[in-house]
Amino acid sequence: MISRTKQTDPERKFDMENGKNGNPLGGAKPSLRNGSLATSYYRFLTQHLLGHVEKAGLTPNQISLIGMLCAVVVPLGFAAHPLVGLLFLVFSAVADSLDGLVARKRNQATAFGAFLDDSLDRVAEFLYIVGFWVLFWSSRLWLPATVLTLSAIGLTQVASYIGIRSTLAGMRCPDGILGRPARTIYLIAWAGLIVCVPGGRPAILWMGLIVFNTLVLTTVIQRILHIHRFSRPT
Repeated sequence: MISRTKQTDPERKFDMENGKNGNPLGGAKPSLRNGSLATSYYRFLTQHLLGHVEKAGLTPNQISLIGMLCAVVVPLGFAAHPLVGLLFLVFSAVADSLDGLVARKRNQATAFGAFLDDSLDRVAEFLYIVGFWVLFWSSRLWLPATVLTLSAIGLTQVASYIGIRSTLAGMRCPDGILGRPARTIYLIAWAGLIVCVPGGRPAILWMGLIVFNTLVLTTVIQRILHIHRFSRPT
């Protein structure tokens, strides 16, 4: 079985994972869990869901598979109804957190598991964004929406690549304004607004997509500038 450990921001997981194993590149402290919101979230998972998962005998790999299957269904869910897409998005995100909690509790943590988990996270995030693109199909401005959606996908992948590449190079990269956990929360909140305010769906869709692109682009710029400062000779 390929075991894994879920750290805080998956884009910094290599740093944290290697730090536990004595790699000089590692040693970063989990930033996501330091926030009060994140602490409450993981406490809720630990108190109310972790026990049920363990009783069911699910392994970290099986939980990851469930999360990925939910992510695959997200676009289909949005095509059926925004609420269905939102539910599958939430299920996938929760599974993405639970697999690490189970792996950590059972002491089943490997660097390759973290790498595999990172790769699956990239695919899941792609599918999440595609889910919102599905909601633009009936729009007359479908082509501009497609361009912005492709931009959002590209920017998230670039942000993730910068985070992982800088960590492997021994440089600690900041999360920026919209790191991986914040992006997931943003997408869930965005979908929640679409569900709760159906009359304002077109405006919420467009504003959400534009703001998402802007924030992720800002994150990319923040990370590039940080790495530039870090790598300058002193």
